[in-house]
Amino acid sequence: RPFVPLDRNEARGPGAWELVSRVSRLRVGEQMFANGFADPDLWSNSATTTEVGVNWYWNDYLKFYAFWLHGAFGDPVQF
Repeated sequence: RPFVPLDRNEARGPGAWELVSRVSRLRVGEQMFANGFADPDLWSNSATTTEVGVNWYWNDYLKFYAFWLHGAFGDPVQF
């Protein structure tokens, strides 16, 4: 239940805040490129995503959230 610091008997207060973060990493082995499944000149062998965000639970039924997501790929990647 969301934190209610002003009045314990009624649903008043700033709600509950939650900070979240996550880093995900994917690395493909050299076997994918050595066996001809992918061309190393066209495809990357690694990817990393970073997420940072905040969740705000106004009450038991309503949630707001904001996130920043960044993706990074290994070399080479052609745009």
